[in-house]
Amino acid sequence: MTARKPRLLLTGATGFLGFSVYHQAKEQYQILGIGNTHSLALPGMQMLKLDITQETGLRNTIRETRPDAIIHLAANSDVNYCQQYRTETDKINVQAAINIAKFAAELEIPLVFTSSDMVFDGEKGNYTEDDAANPINYYGEQKLKAEEWISKVHPAAAICRMPLMLGPAGPTSKSFLQAHLEKLSNGEALHLFVDEYRSPLFSISAAQGLLHALNHFQGLFHLGGSERLSRYELGLLIANLAQVSNPNIVASNQADVAMPAPRPQDASMNSGKAMIHGFHPLDVAAELALMLAK
Repeated sequence: MTARKPRLLLTGATGFLGFSVYHQAKEQYQILGIGNTHSLALPGMQMLKLDITQETGLRNTIRETRPDAIIHLAANSDVNYCQQYRTETDKINVQAAINIAKFAAELEIPLVFTSSDMVFDGEKGNYTEDDAANPINYYGEQKLKAEEWISKVHPAAAICRMPLMLGPAGPTSKSFLQAHLEKLSNGEALHLFVDEYRSPLFSISAAQGLLHALNHFQGLFHLGGSERLSRYELGLLIANLAQVSNPNIVASNQADVAMPAPRPQDASMNSGKAMIHGFHPLDVAAELALMLAK
């Protein structure tokens, strides 16, 4: 008799990162994908249409499906939108995350929650888990509030702070990489910040890290890439690997662009703790080269 695959409840299953998690998890897990805006018909995943901001429906779904594990990805990650529509985005970025943690804890279900490098003010960079969080935009405040509550209601949960991510497009979503490649191939000007540093991570490594966290992490971990790159440096790397001759990449500063939400200038993260515990991301150039070669 074939053993039953464990059930993984995956919120945000139709999103950019969700699609990568699906691909990495489908052989090991029976995936219960939660989506509200889009629906996907994919082998190995049962789609559940659910608005996770509705507490009763969320509770009933978790109790009825009794998953063996939960990865909570769903969020409104548009930093400018969150800055402008705080009450609306609190419902998914804070309250839904707390409710998922609460219901998972009641049933003793392992949980991975994805937070963000936006919890930092960007004054020092190379942040470790021991550094104080001090968000300068509202999205960062939301993620930090969710972190604090989840650690209280579900202490065994893994809270994974994620960096700037890029990778292959899914059926219903994509990363900034696709827009960059399109502009570069068309010779359009690509204005990129020289004074915003991150720890970019390819979505495949991110997905592998989150699945590893289910069985090996408890508490707070950084899942960033191994390199500290500015947006401008990352753009040059993308152009080089895509073999774009004379790329029209224009160096700019954060101050050049009026945005509702301020951004930290150096939100790079030190992910040494996660790497000691088995997180092994490829560098962005290696993964991007593999993707472009396909």
